[in-house]
Amino acid sequence: MHRRSCRKSIADSAMCRVIASVALCAALLAACDQPLSQQDKQVIGSVRVLRDLLGKPEGLKIMRAEQYSDGAICYTYRTRNVFGGFSDDVAVYDGDDRVALASIHVDSFTKHCLGHKPVRDVTDYANYGLGL
Repeated sequence: MHRRSCRKSIADSAMCRVIASVALCAALLAACDQPLSQQDKQVIGSVRVLRDLLGKPEGLKIMRAEQYSDGAICYTYRTRNVFGGFSDDVAVYDGDDRVALASIHVDSFTKHCLGHKPVRDVTDYANYGLGL
């Protein structure tokens, strides 16, 4: 009996992911009728720079991306590490076409991300940019 309920919850979970993916695709397709703003282009371009900076790792996923009034974008991302597990880290796009890993450039992360309120959440645009 327990196995059936687990299988059902797994199936329900998979269906929820499919529905969420369809909703995201529909939102992105609806947005295609309108040209991308300069801010949206910055998000997509900067996440591609981040991907290249990390050496195009497998399993890169943007967990959270927030844009700030100064043009900076703070990323929380997850990548697959050499042991097959996942590692989370943060990076900063400073608004001047530079992406810095916060573990190396702590000052940049502190200056742009800590203690500031983001203007908007751009996580969906960032994950869309990874797929291009």
